Amino acid sequence: MPVCGSCEEEVTDAILCAVCDKYYDFGCAGITESKYRRLGERKKREWSCHTCNFNSPTDDVPPPSTSTTSTPPTLEMVMQRLDSLSLQLAPLKSLEVIKSDISKLKTSTNNIAKRIDTLEARVTKVEDTQPETGLLKDKILQLESALELKDQWLRSNNCEIKGIPQKHGENLYDLLSKVGESISYPVTKEKINFIARVPIRDGGKSTTKPIIVSFTNRYDKENFVAAGRAKKDLNLSNIGLQGTSRIFINDHLTAQQKHLLGSAKSLAKEKDFQYIWVNHGKILARRNATSPVVQIKTHNDLAKIN
Repeated sequence: MPVCGSCEEEVTDAILCAVCDKYYDFGCAGITESKYRRLGERKKREWSCHTCNFNSPTDDVPPPSTSTTSTPPTLEMVMQRLDSLSLQLAPLKSLEVIKSDISKLKTSTNNIAKRIDTLEARVTKVEDTQPETGLLKDKILQLESALELKDQWLRSNNCEIKGIPQKHGENLYDLLSKVGESISYPVTKEKINFIARVPIRDGGKSTTKPIIVSFTNRYDKENFVAAGRAKKDLNLSNIGLQGTSRIFINDHLTAQQKHLLGSAKSLAKEKDFQYIWVNHGKILARRNATSPVVQIKTHNDLAKIN
């Protein structure tokens, strides 16, 4: 099987060059198969590849004859030459496409490089501001802690009564008076700033709003809470209501402090702490009767319960 003299691949059908005696497939020869088939037998025998055509001093001029008059080129010879030139120029078109692609790639690469430089500059700027960010975070934490302390301080005259069912048209002061009589600490209207039920966030476990009592004097509030805690069996029947459900009297804590108290109680069960309580709005913990008392101010202080 012949091998193409240009692409060096085996071919089943090829053209033989009359000059270099090499075979060429139709693509490398620069002529279509149909055109080649239309050539006469003499033209086929005289056909030469484009390399031999360019290297030949007479190019496509036919060999001299015994006559003094030169034979003019035929249309087939001109078409053959044009096909050969077209084949040689084809790689140049591909080169132009490659150059265009390379130019576009360079432009894209430059844009990416600029974006990377911009990103690096922004990262550097962020890194430079990290110390300031840390200081701002600390300042925010300090402000949040100060606001929480202030919010709890504003509740220092308040107590929370939980466990009393809510009824339409109820008299809260009358209920408070009955609770005061039950715990042996009577409360007069002169001692009360306001009394109201407020909603609580307990995940929907209870629809009963606790009663918040604001005393005009902090010491009256402390004494009222202490008397309520001293009566361990305070329940609904003690204030003339049906049922034996417990009634609880505690300090009025902020939502954050209530959450912190719940976390402290859960952790105390795991770590065998016997005492978790609230006094004057402060959450306190103690492992046993002889252990030191620790105060839980923030979630970081939960580490003290270990």
